[in-house]
Amino acid sequence: MKVALLVTDLGLTGTPKYVELLALALPTVGEVQTEVICYQPPLDRLNALEAQGIYVHVLFPEGSRHSRGECIRRLRKLLNAIKPDCVHTNLWKYNLVTSWVLYSLRIPEVTTWHYYMGKIDFLNGNILKHPPTDLLAAHFQQVAGAHFIAIGDHIRRPGILKHNITTIFTGVPIQDKIQKTDVLPIVLFEAARMIPAKGQEDLLRAITLLTPRDNFEVWFAGDGPQKLALEKLSQELSLSNVRFLGWRPDVQELFQQADIAVLPSHSGEGLPIFIIEAMMYSLPVVGYNIPPLQALVTEGCGILVDVGDIVGLSAALARLLSDSELRVSMGEAAHRRAVEYFSDMAFARNVLAVYRKALPGKAYSPRMLNK
Repeated sequence: MKVALLVTDLGLTGTPKYVELLALALPTVGEVQTEVICYQPPLDRLNALEAQGIYVHVLFPEGSRHSRGECIRRLRKLLNAIKPDCVHTNLWKYNLVTSWVLYSLRIPEVTTWHYYMGKIDFLNGNILKHPPTDLLAAHFQQVAGAHFIAIGDHIRRPGILKHNITTIFTGVPIQDKIQKTDVLPIVLFEAARMIPAKGQEDLLRAITLLTPRDNFEVWFAGDGPQKLALEKLSQELSLSNVRFLGWRPDVQELFQQADIAVLPSHSGEGLPIFIIEAMMYSLPVVGYNIPPLQALVTEGCGILVDVGDIVGLSAALARLLSDSELRVSMGEAAHRRAVEYFSDMAFARNVLAVYRKALPGKAYSPRMLNK
């Protein structure tokens, strides 16, 4: 089977990272040849992927904007050349155009919706980047017979048939269990885009309630429009133990040095890869009690508190900072859960089952991980 994975751009975070993981894992779980189609720069990972045997087609290498007609022309020409058995779309702004091209070429489509949609009503556009075209694409994809993958929760929208939807958890490569030490300082770690929804400001304010502060550090890895404001707030709050690391390509090394993963996101999460990776690296998790984290962080793997409860967030951090045995036990439980449910191989096997379902005349006997 030849599968083309479509993504807007390439990189080490979010959807691009998810697509790269699938491109590498799918050939190991079945007779699958994967190729990546990337619409536009930036192309941080192009060379790295090609070095691992994954060919990347760049639709608009020049990076300039193109008309809808030019997009259709280039995509049709490329798909006619590579002749995939199935195409997996992971796009936003190009969803509708892409789905139309696939439908006109009679190529089966599997599409992933990366955001939690269980409690979002039909007219709530906050969870969507381009609400009109995204919703139109979803309905067109259903009419065209596309198969939906919901990362973390079923899509509940009028007119989208449930039998075409499969819920799958994202996976990450398995890591050996890491034995954390009691060496100070204890490191609280968050790797995320710096925007209000990620809750970094709440974390800074929660830290001000902790005493003493000389036994721990807080590391923020990432960049974004709120970075300067967060750095300023940290200075205003006299938080000398906070480090802003910027965008880092070596997040795996930071996981090995960290002791506690923190993600106080208010909303806007699909199924955060950061948390899955943190659990795989034996880190207990502290965060807000939003549906995506509820699906990942079961009792014993970390502590979740009500959204916006800064006092509760501080108390959860204080509990783990003061109890090394609890940190270790929760970290071990998080690692066991990550290995059992969130490995890249389990993820790839479940996605491959959806591809087989999408192919005409193929048998389908999946074992989906919906726990």
